[in-house]
Order: sequence, then C-alpha cells, then structure tokens
Amino acid sequence: MKSILLVAAIALLCAAPSHAQEVVATGAWQGNLNILGSSMRLTLRVTQDDKGALYGTISSPDMGIGGMDVSGVKLKKTTLKFDIPQYNGSFEGKISDDGQTIIGSWYVGEQELPITFRRLAAATPPPSVAGAPHGVRAVGPEPANPNSPANPISSSTTVAPKIPVVEELWTGTYQTPSGTKLKMQLHISHDASGAVSVKMDSVNEHVNGIRTSKASMTDFALHFEIPEADITYSGTLNAAHDEMTGPFLRSGSAQPLTFTRSGAAAPKSPETHAPQNPAGAPASAPQTSNGIQGIWLGTIEAPGGIKLRLQLHIDRDAGGALTVKMDSLDQNVIGTSVPKASLIDSAFHFEIPGSAVIYDGTLNAVKDEIAGTFSQGGVAQPLNFKRSEQPAGREF
Repeated sequence: MKSILLVAAIALLCAAPSHAQEVVATGAWQGNLNILGSSMRLTLRVTQDDKGALYGTISSPDMGIGGMDVSGVKLKKTTLKFDIPQYNGSFEGKISDDGQTIIGSWYVGEQELPITFRRLAAATPPPSVAGAPHGVRAVGPEPANPNSPANPISSSTTVAPKIPVVEELWTGTYQTPSGTKLKMQLHISHDASGAVSVKMDSVNEHVNGIRTSKASMTDFALHFEIPEADITYSGTLNAAHDEMTGPFLRSGSAQPLTFTRSGAAAPKSPETHAPQNPAGAPASAPQTSNGIQGIWLGTIEAPGGIKLRLQLHIDRDAGGALTVKMDSLDQNVIGTSVPKASLIDSAFHFEIPGSAVIYDGTLNAVKDEIAGTFSQGGVAQPLNFKRSEQPAGREF
C-alpha cells in the first residue's frame, strides 16, 4: 500500500505544472571583456516591442562606443544571441535560472572570448552629458533663429549691429588629454542676413578649412559641431566680444578652450599659417597633411617570443581629422577602432584606451616608414610600420 501511495505521489509531482520563473532578457546588463590584455566594460541593453521582438544596444566607455545597435537579438529558452556586424562579431550566452547573469562567449572573427554579463539594478539611459561616449552629447537648447518669421525684429536690431558682415579670425590652444598642445584657428564669417559660417584649422596638424555644422552665434555665445570628428564646441563671449571660453568636446572628452579674436582674416586664410618659404613650403603643405594616409604594416614581438603582425588603416574624415583602424592579423582581430590619433609635423601618436595601448612614432621624410615605440599595459617595445600598397591577409 505504501509503495502504491509513493508511486501516486511521484506521478502527481511529475504532472504538476512547473512554477519556475521564465527567464527574461530585457533590461540592462554589464560585463567586462578581456582582449589584448586589457579589460573593457560593456553595457548591454535589451528591449522588447509590443509584438515580442527583441532589440539591443551596446555601450562601452573604454572603447568610445555609445548606444551602438546590435542585430538579430534572439532568446530561445535560456540562450540569448545577437550579432555586432560593425565589428564582425557576435554573442551567445545562457541566462541563469535566477535571471541575474548571462554566461557566454563574445566572438570576433574566429576568436572566442568568454564574458559574463550581470543584470544591473536599474536600466538607466546612456548619459547625455560631457564625458558620454561618442554620439551622445548635450549641447543645450538651440539658439533662437534671428531670421525666423516669428522674430523679424531681432534680425535687424540684434544681429546686424553687433556682428559685422566680415570674416573674423580667432585663435586658441587646445590641450589633448595626453598633454599635447594644438593651435586652433577659427574663421567666422556672416552673410548679409546674419547667418554664420565657421571653418576650423588645426595648425600643428596641417589640416585647414575643416567644415563645421550647426554653427550659431549670438551676442554672447558661439556653438558649432564637426560630426565627422565627433567634436562639439560651445563658447561664451565676453562683453568686449574679443574672447570666448567654453568646453571643447571630442570623442566624449571635454577640455577647456579659449579663443581670442585676432581681427579680420587674410583673403587666403587657410594658408596664412603655412611656413613662409618662397622656395616651395606652400606646395609641400598638402603632402604633409596627406602623407601618412594609407596602409601600414609592422611586426611586434609579444612576451614569450610570439610575433604578431599589426596593420594600420590611416585616413582622414570629411572634417580633416585622422581616422585610424588597427588589425591584429595573427589574432584575427580586424578593424579595432583607434579613438585617439594625431599627426603633428612628423610625430605620429595614437591610443586605444580600452586596451591600454599607446604608440608614438616618427614619420620619415619620404613618408614610407614610421619608427617608434608600442606600449601596452606599461610594457614598451620598439615597433616600426612600413607603408604597404595593399592590405595584408590574415595568414602568412
């Protein structure tokens, strides 16, 4: 009789509906991805629409990524998957029974990297203040349009008398987060209607006439943006209208920058700061600004005697700023974004903060070799890059 009751009890237990809580992927998750010897913080945010479809974004303050969309977000039972096409990557992980962790792997090319995401207490939106990752900026309310039909008087009484319809030249010195000082020039002009136009020169980098957008100027403030270089500047003018001070925000890093009015610019303002050398300095300026663009290949010897080929893709964006991507060919890590890069005269510098990588090199006179030092995690090794006509493959 006892055995019959025991069997019946087991049968009832097996037939009873499960009260285990179904795992939920939506919410905010945070994890650390270890790559190239450094730990990079990642925040995953998963949302769901009213039809049940899942969507996600990835942010990383260490990689300079803010709210980048991921694709193909799928949850099957406890397995979460999504793709990161911008980095040729994907993720697959298993959500724990208590719904608090996702243990899985981050795939970049053919490389598999373990990562564990932990659920955050509250899914807060990405920051929208100075210091936020690229693409997330707070620049304040748009200034009133002096030409708006709703405000026809301000155009004639405020803009015209205060702001001359000529080109003004403003100069300032920007100090990068690494301590490098760069001379900046602004060419500010206004047409007869009061519309403002701003172009910027980075004198030491020999990049002139960088176009800006969303430029506006009132009696007390100047604002402009260079989206291609992730730059925003908002300065406050003094009472004499000969100095402005404000934060210069580039790639999420804000530095104070003061511009002083130098007067009216010369007719050929983008060339006025070129070295005065009748023998041919003006003709050499374009070579200086373009000479580093291209593909560069070098080999570094990692600890243990392992040799790794590194490849740089160097270009300039529409705003004139350097853009650099790095491939670690033998690790199958392709297209690593380099958020900080500069060329000052012949000195080439770049940083990958998320991987604790710093490189300082010198471009030779014929512009076919960069000799310098590659530092990662405080360990420095010599590394020379040579210009390559074509990108190298991942295999020897």
